[in-house]
Amino acid sequence: MGRGNFMKSKIIAVVLSVSTLLLCMPSGSAIADMSASESSQEYVLYSKDLVTGEEGDERIPISDGILDENVSNYISNGISEGSNDGGISPNAYIGEDDSYEIIKTSEMPYRSVCNLKTYWDNNGDGVVDFTSGGSGCMIGRRMLLTAAHVIYNENRGGKCIGVDVYPAQMRYYTPYGPYKAIKFFVNADYREKINTDDDWGLVILDDCVGDRTGWLDLKNCTNISMIGKEVSVIGYPGGKDPNRITMWRSDGKVIAEYTDALRYDCDTTGGCSGGPVIDSNNNIVAIHHGGVTDSYNAGAKVDDFICRVADVLGRMYNQ
Repeated sequence: MGRGNFMKSKIIAVVLSVSTLLLCMPSGSAIADMSASESSQEYVLYSKDLVTGEEGDERIPISDGILDENVSNYISNGISEGSNDGGISPNAYIGEDDSYEIIKTSEMPYRSVCNLKTYWDNNGDGVVDFTSGGSGCMIGRRMLLTAAHVIYNENRGGKCIGVDVYPAQMRYYTPYGPYKAIKFFVNADYREKINTDDDWGLVILDDCVGDRTGWLDLKNCTNISMIGKEVSVIGYPGGKDPNRITMWRSDGKVIAEYTDALRYDCDTTGGCSGGPVIDSNNNIVAIHHGGVTDSYNAGAKVDDFICRVADVLGRMYNQ
């Protein structure tokens, strides 16, 4: 999310002392302690508890200042190594399709990439009306990063009532899981359609999945240029093989960059939404969410605010 979005009405600035902030956080954070002079602000996320059904806005305190771009392992200690999404967002092949299937999903970075099966209740009666697919990636012991539209969609009443997560699935073989999502968070600006490039969300799982799969690190791209950098999109495109769940990767370069988004020439199709866009060091630089046919594919850029939200939620849920 860009600085302009940060100043919008749903983002309320407050000044907190360091002692007040720390009282709200569990111990064991892997990020450096804030100085006594540093203040904090609140960032508003929409959240839904998939166990109780409770939903609403949740305020997340975030400290001021810009994180260093090297945020490797900042979420938590642990292992860290470098289907069809319903046509919610268009996806593109740029020229010929150069993507390729990943067979050795047990290796990193693929082991941390997940196939997501989302359950929807369109009319609010508690009964599953249909399911959809998408992709995601582990970024902590219990935290998964995906696209917002994979878990929240106003066209479906926004009524996601369950998410099953299958890390490293390779066709019929599911070496891990399924794990259940117990809570998710979606960017409030995306929910209100202030900025569709804010299409990212965080999912909390019912088990410490990352202890088994490992996870990928976020790279803060706020103050660095990504133009021309090599990137890859990894995910589960439903259109490749209608009879099997397969993981695919496409390599390319960043062709345009904006405050909240990266545009790249990697090939994707439906189901890749929510998959990680990684750099040459296997750090996540964006969350794939769609594209424009024959022109580009697009992802929400990992920036300072995404990193800070992930850090705060990581302290709360990754213990």
